[in-house]
Amino acid sequence: MKLILNILKQPKLLLLQAFAFVFLILNSLISILIPVITSRWIDDYFANETINETLLIISIVYLVFGFTIPFVFTLINSVINERIGLALKDMLMQKILAQDYSFLAKTSISKVFTIITSDVNFVKDIVGRLITSIITALLLLVGSVYLMNQQSPAVAIPIFIIIPAIALIVVVILRSAMKLFKQIQEKRDGINKVIDENIKGSMLVRVFVSEAEEEQKFSHANADLELKSVAVAKIFAWIFPLLNTTMFVGQLIVLMVGGQEIMNGNLSLGELSAFNALVMMFTAPFIIIGFISGLLGQAFASLGRINEVIYSPIIKAGGKTAIAKIDNISFVDVSFFTNKTKILSAINLEINASEKIGIIGITGSGKSTLLQLIIHFFKPTKGKVLINGIDSKEINLNTYRTKIGYVPQDNFLFSGSIFDNINFDRKLSKEQIQLAADTAEVTEFSNKDKRGLMLDVGEKGSKLSGGQKQRVTLARALAESPQILILDDSTSKLDSETESKIWNNLAKNYPDLTLIVVAQKISSIKNCNRIYVMENGKIASSGTHQQLLENSFIYQEIELSQNNYQAA
Repeated sequence: MKLILNILKQPKLLLLQAFAFVFLILNSLISILIPVITSRWIDDYFANETINETLLIISIVYLVFGFTIPFVFTLINSVINERIGLALKDMLMQKILAQDYSFLAKTSISKVFTIITSDVNFVKDIVGRLITSIITALLLLVGSVYLMNQQSPAVAIPIFIIIPAIALIVVVILRSAMKLFKQIQEKRDGINKVIDENIKGSMLVRVFVSEAEEEQKFSHANADLELKSVAVAKIFAWIFPLLNTTMFVGQLIVLMVGGQEIMNGNLSLGELSAFNALVMMFTAPFIIIGFISGLLGQAFASLGRINEVIYSPIIKAGGKTAIAKIDNISFVDVSFFTNKTKILSAINLEINASEKIGIIGITGSGKSTLLQLIIHFFKPTKGKVLINGIDSKEINLNTYRTKIGYVPQDNFLFSGSIFDNINFDRKLSKEQIQLAADTAEVTEFSNKDKRGLMLDVGEKGSKLSGGQKQRVTLARALAESPQILILDDSTSKLDSETESKIWNNLAKNYPDLTLIVVAQKISSIKNCNRIYVMENGKIASSGTHQQLLENSFIYQEIELSQNNYQAA
């Protein structure tokens, strides 16, 4: 609850809470006055058989305020709840974006999505209900106890004993449900994960005709959720009969004891009617407490998951040393493990400014991981990555990464125009964007449309071909004129003519660029100053294209297979 309290302390929210508190009290007073006014109407009409004008005016005024006050209170409370939700989502996103990539790589996307949506929405709703319900319950309890005792202690005392006893049973029953809510949230995470995987992998599901298997997987996950949900439902199934019983017992006491009091001349018909309404009012706080007790279980489960993210320690790689220019990157006996699996082993390499470096190897040889160590998405398990001779752990990564252009394998594009995707919220000049677009041969296809660079790419780039998306992501990496450009198999979907044009454009427009290229095709790296051939997480050989053709069996095999493929 510390997190929520910190949010509620914000100046703007404090003011809204003050207004909400005033209107909440007024709203509760209106509820308490209902039995009093009703009692006066009944007794006055039966006694005089005429309408009391003063009482009529009071009733009209009451009706006006009875509408206005609840309306204003509900509106203010809704605003408070939404601001709590907004604050929680902002804090979650800030925390997630503040973490280094290594944290994000280990985090379940479906879980984060569930937390930001359903967990946050539930918590912000329950917070508003909790505060409102507690204050309302207290006011109704005090008001009803006072009025009932004033009218007839004889009727009030049995009610004060029996109804709280039944309500206590309800609270005890609800507490058993609290343990199940966290389990239910975890089951929902599992279902969301299955849905996410099946949407993203829908093509593979169809290609391998595994629809039935995936549907069965979803059914199992859904069945597990159903079991937990039914268990909670069974607990709540006891609640409503008990609450109805509580109401019935209260009203029965009023009729039996109150009827006797009327015959004894100690109670009027109007007072008996008011007493019946007051019993309902007296019961309401216990119902509210019972209801809130049930919701609190789920709320604490959701809040616990939110706290896991917000209060998780920030994993920030890197130090304070700023680098103005990257002259050299060296790997010194670098190894990298993940989940006890060795990905890279004893890597030694050197990259100097303005060099063109190629990296090639079969899938799973560790090429992409090596690039991620250069960018410092991950820290080496053993050995050192040196930047200008300085351990990368000591380098300020924000300044370092601004000097790197990176094009990953997935070619991810955001919704919006080509221009927006190249700019990527960096407020670059039109000249920078145009040069990058020209270099990456983006304008070659965008100029065919009258919108040019303002052409909409669609969700995740759905309106562009694979090769067009690669060109846009390349332009995005180039737009800020990086010192180092890292390409992770980023030209695989380009035809040889377009690829050749791009290499020529890079040499012309960014002559001092340090280029690091991971590629499947030898044609993409054969003109590099130095090529590293990787196998099983190790550098098997290195040299120029010609040297490797003469000395590297693996390189020869790759060359031969690609030549045979092209010939075929």
